[in-house]
Amino acid sequence: MTIANLPQLPPRKRALIEQLVSQLGQVPGLVAVVLGGSYASGTQHETSDLDLGLYYLEADPFPIPHIQRIAQSISVREPLTVTGFYGWGPWVNGGAWIHTRQGKLDFIYRNLDQVQ
Repeated sequence: MTIANLPQLPPRKRALIEQLVSQLGQVPGLVAVVLGGSYASGTQHETSDLDLGLYYLEADPFPIPHIQRIAQSISVREPLTVTGFYGWGPWVNGGAWIHTRQGKLDFIYRNLDQVQ
């Protein structure tokens, strides 16, 4: 996976995104990682969290334990929340809430078949 068209991120948050893209790029079944939320729209402020969409295909979803391990590796506070697929509903259908050294970060699962 490559990083393209990222808005201006603070250096520590950019480094975190680069680290995560590298790690997530090794997860089988993960098709794309997309920056979302306020940083993607340019409306972020000092306390804004990072939102990363994790896109997969219904026929070949990524293994949740891989996401759990990556989330655990950057988490600095418990409890760590990592859901299974469709734990949050039909569209934004699961994800993770993670507290990192650079602030709060959310993984948001998205079924690419539904989005298309």
